[in-house]
Amino acid sequence: MEQFHQSSSFVEICAQFRQIGALLGLKERAEEVISQAEKKVGAVAAATADLPRPKVFLQIGSRPLFGAAPDSFTHDFIALSGAENVIGEQQHGTVSYEKILMKNPEVIIIAMMGSESGIAQEEKKKWQGFPIAAVRNDQVHVVSPDLACSPSPATFAETLSIMASLIHPELSPPEDTKVSEQEKE
Repeated sequence: MEQFHQSSSFVEICAQFRQIGALLGLKERAEEVISQAEKKVGAVAAATADLPRPKVFLQIGSRPLFGAAPDSFTHDFIALSGAENVIGEQQHGTVSYEKILMKNPEVIIIAMMGSESGIAQEEKKKWQGFPIAAVRNDQVHVVSPDLACSPSPATFAETLSIMASLIHPELSPPEDTKVSEQEKE
């Protein structure tokens, strides 16, 4: 039996996927998937490299408030999108609303499990009650937690493209963007 820990970066996601491919006798197919994902991630990073680096809070939980910790693959979504993680200096993802308000993020992205029950929309409404840049600029978004919180190389690349287009609206969104149903409401 093989055990895999939670990946802490896109690089680790690819390494684990490579291992799984080898275990299943699908090494070549795994390499194809990884290669395609790396190209897409590289294209996003290149497209955002010279753009301003807005301050972003990527919310993953609400009780307690939890964001993209610096040693997590969710932090890579922010960094590779050409943005600054407002909790990037912390050791962990648990944070207070007060701290986030003091950081005044320009973009808030909510990717929480339980979104289908309306929790993410409740959080979006909560943020919209605060006088912060993300609210003033209509930059509070909900994305699918299935894509953002359970990545393979391919879904990481897809989610990165979505987040980059939310963080940098001047970029054209990917053609296959799967906007969360909650975002449409």
